[in-house]
Amino acid sequence: MSKWIWLIFKRYLVTNRGHRYLLVAIDVLSKRLFVVPLKNKKAEEMLEAFKELIEQMPMVPHRIFSDKGTEFKNKLVNNFFLRTTRLRSTNPCIRQ
Repeated sequence: MSKWIWLIFKRYLVTNRGHRYLLVAIDVLSKRLFVVPLKNKKAEEMLEAFKELIEQMPMVPHRIFSDKGTEFKNKLVNNFFLRTTRLRSTNPCIRQ
């Protein structure tokens, strides 16, 4: 069973041909990294980025852990992952 962590990074707004974000997927067991550049975080673009990420991977992930960002919680994305993958969101780590 494969477990993945998916994140969105925002950096270098001026450069990178209009790409403002990076969708990053990390395989928990093998530590393999997959990246797709994004111009925005709209549901349609996120869905295409998820499809592109999955094409790069050796297998469809069984579980995906992400933050509570709205880009991971919309109807298009949930319907896409409904049959094959469980999406889980994590709570932020608060240092004491």
